[in-house]
Amino acid sequence: MPTTEDIKKKKKKWYPILASQEFRQVEIGETPSLSPDSLINRTLEVNLMQLTNDIKKQNSIIVFKIIEIKDDRALTEISKYYLSPSALKRLAFRDKIKIEDSFTAKTKDNIQFRIKPILITKAKTNRTILALLRKKTQEIVKKEASAKTFSEVISSILDYRLPLLIKTTLKKIYPLSTIQIKALIKE
Repeated sequence: MPTTEDIKKKKKKWYPILASQEFRQVEIGETPSLSPDSLINRTLEVNLMQLTNDIKKQNSIIVFKIIEIKDDRALTEISKYYLSPSALKRLAFRDKIKIEDSFTAKTKDNIQFRIKPILITKAKTNRTILALLRKKTQEIVKKEASAKTFSEVISSILDYRLPLLIKTTLKKIYPLSTIQIKALIKE
């Protein structure tokens, strides 16, 4: 039977978690761990309002993935962005059509991601126009993504530049009331 002297208790150490480069590596939390290697690939969900201090962005959530431990600090990268389920429920209205899509795109720095836009029309629409809207949205997003890095794509979604570009381009085909990016997942 081992004595208490034989058993050495390891004490967990707290590691601060820093946001990715897009958010100037501000501290977003901390986590305990016995070894720094066990922190790699852990994820942390953060409300975008906490990072930007903008109340309008309270429905957006960013998932950070720990990729490296440097100077006893956990460095992260963005692995996912999505809208909260309650925000998605508020988008649907009567006599309007909600178009949801999901497709992959590749950035200039060869990072592949899945994007899920939601388009909401101002009135009921026939299927040919809906198919054309979906196809044109894919073309716009893939073209924009191929000209930008992953970091620039994320910032264009967070600043609402990409959805605004889609909306202004698609209004020539059919007027839309809302365009949101439901999710962006790094693959």
